[in-house]
Amino acid sequence: MASALLLPAAIDALYDEAYHTLHQDTRLALELSEQARESSLTIDYRPGIARSTYLIAQCRLILWGVDACLEQLQQSFQLFQSLGDRSGEADALNILAIVHGRRGDHTLALEFSQQCLAIRRSLGDLKGEAKSLNNIGVIYRDLLRFADALEALFRSYELADQAGCPHSAAYATGNIAEVFYQIGELTNARSYFQKGLALISETEDQAFRSTALAGLGKTYLDQGQHEQAISCLQHALEIDERTCNLDAKGTTLYQLGRAYLAL
Repeated sequence: MASALLLPAAIDALYDEAYHTLHQDTRLALELSEQARESSLTIDYRPGIARSTYLIAQCRLILWGVDACLEQLQQSFQLFQSLGDRSGEADALNILAIVHGRRGDHTLALEFSQQCLAIRRSLGDLKGEAKSLNNIGVIYRDLLRFADALEALFRSYELADQAGCPHSAAYATGNIAEVFYQIGELTNARSYFQKGLALISETEDQAFRSTALAGLGKTYLDQGQHEQAISCLQHALEIDERTCNLDAKGTTLYQLGRAYLAL
């Protein structure tokens, strides 16, 4: 017997469930977003196709890395453009910037981030603007432009705080900590990693909790506090195992290796 067709409202609810599961159980989020896409294709629900394709790309990025998500990400960007969905277009540009940044093409990453920022400002989207500035800060950090990175990241934090968004504020704070870590200001780095952990506790985002714990762990390690470092890193690894975040797991294992070597 054929399964019942889902109406757009039910597909939207399925997408929302997948989105809220993204940073807790990425494999489940992928399964749900694939169901949403299949149902959207069946009834030619184009907004559902665009959003579910975008979320599938995010899941694939987390689970398997940048090369596994690019096709779906470009498809979603084109779909959002065809629909005139400026917010969706900005979302896709945001992830495209992250992907190209991780591939080492910082010029293209910065171009996508600035396009995304312009759209979000035109929409008056403070939360989105905070996310865009966060990504721009990360790109500047990777280019070793630390003053520019901190300027963008502190502005990202201010906007996230103004918008009442602890999730975006936590990400900005974590990246501020990472900049301080890279320039050797370990006390500041530890303080901001701890602040990021406190902010993310107000949300259900386990992926960032792992990132902040790993950052705190490597900071403790460089300060010679090996037991505290290992405790943080083991906790981060437990979360990575649950969320299936491949990139985070690799980073955590590397830092754990450094910690055990130090002992």
